[in-house]
Amino acid sequence: MSAEPASATAPPPAATTTTAPIPFRESSVASTGDVFGMFAITLLLLAAFAGAAWYARKAGWLDRWIGKLPAKPGIPVRRLTVVERLPLSRKTMVYRIVDGDRQYLLAESMGGVQWLPIDAPPEAAP
Repeated sequence: MSAEPASATAPPPAATTTTAPIPFRESSVASTGDVFGMFAITLLLLAAFAGAAWYARKAGWLDRWIGKLPAKPGIPVRRLTVVERLPLSRKTMVYRIVDGDRQYLLAESMGGVQWLPIDAPPEAAP
């Protein structure tokens, strides 16, 4: 066996083909005009939605979702409302309550609750 150089025994290299590099896009994906157009369309859609919501509110279509349902026949309307509340201390509170045409004063404290009708205002002392 004779020692031959390694290059002499290796097969000749195959013909290599050179390919063109991948062309990259040099321009931007969206031009300024495209961005302005998308922004304008977004603003128009938001304005249309706001206008539709305003019209639905004025027409009374949204009353079901915002709590302004008319009273159904046969269901009594709530007449009892708290008109004023006055804290006297950290643990004592006074409420003025109206039930239709009658008024009450309710005092709540740690000691209990007192209920006083105040239908007629007190007369002024001379």
